[in-house]
Amino acid sequence: MSDGENVTLKEYELVVDILTSESELFWQRFVAFLLLNSGLFAASTFLVQGRFAIQLILIICLVGFISSVIWFFIFGRARSWIVYYSEHAKAIEEKLERLTQATPRIFRGIDSYFKSCNRKFYEKRSITRLAICVPLIFCVLWIILAIMIVLFSSVQTAQLN
Repeated sequence: MSDGENVTLKEYELVVDILTSESELFWQRFVAFLLLNSGLFAASTFLVQGRFAIQLILIICLVGFISSVIWFFIFGRARSWIVYYSEHAKAIEEKLERLTQATPRIFRGIDSYFKSCNRKFYEKRSITRLAICVPLIFCVLWIILAIMIVLFSSVQTAQLN
């Protein structure tokens, strides 16, 4: 192997290692934010009674909403890194094919595999693209919960007076 081939092969190994690391971090962040938001949601349901329950639940809703927005932006950025390194790996595979006859076709075949006509619609979707919807769902849940708490407290106050 020539020096150019060795350098390209080493670059390919590094890109695959970085992509693997980014993918692991992506899902570790997903689990961390999912646990945070689930825990906050569970805490808000247990705090229904008490003197400062309404204020505390509204604070939890605000913290949950803010964490979901942060989660969404972190997730979007992390997904873009995964896409970047996947595209970079494809480019290196093409370069290796020009340099040598034996080259990996790991990343170049992915798009055609998932977009093939005989795949079911849910098999064609990127799991990272679908996972980015979860923080948005939590944002909506936090807004709905806050609105319900405000409406409930105003109805309850009107009944007491």
